[in-house]
Amino acid sequence: MKLMTDAFTFTFSDNDWFNKVLIGGCYIVLSPLFIGIVMIMGFQVELSKKIRLSEEGMPMWRNGKSIFASGIRSFSVSVCYGLIILGILALCHVPFMSLTTVIVLGAAHFLLNPMIVNAYSRSNSIIMTLNPLYLFSITGKEFVKWLAVMGLSTALLVFAGLFGWMWIVVGWPLLIFLAMIIQTGMIARLD
Repeated sequence: MKLMTDAFTFTFSDNDWFNKVLIGGCYIVLSPLFIGIVMIMGFQVELSKKIRLSEEGMPMWRNGKSIFASGIRSFSVSVCYGLIILGILALCHVPFMSLTTVIVLGAAHFLLNPMIVNAYSRSNSIIMTLNPLYLFSITGKEFVKWLAVMGLSTALLVFAGLFGWMWIVVGWPLLIFLAMIIQTGMIARLD
């Protein structure tokens, strides 16, 4: 529970938190164009680095070049893991365009992307992050806490999905991005 409290405190202690969440919500909306995913993953990587270095405040969106660079690298790792999963599904004769494929890729994205962001923010290396042993060794040290964080993250995302409509059009993207920031904050503190 302390991980969640620390993540919330860190997020809301930033004087400009609402504007950063608002911009992140805009990138959530742009996710189907992939620029959104890249920028969100880059923001998460930069946020993880700041938390581990005990720096104050969330990253500034004005640092778009560094956020984009971190995002494109971590996103490329995510795509590689996705392709590996698709290959395994193909070997198991699961049709590419099937509900099973969508569910497996969705679950893998939900479970792997926080690990990818965390591993890349620690190593700053695509090669290291592509190493599944490195990826899982970080999580394995704190596996029980990682499971708790994923459970809390799931609860936050369900909350965002259920109550995002209250903020009319902008509710879901803002609350989903906020839940992702909280998740990143909790995972970055796992050592």
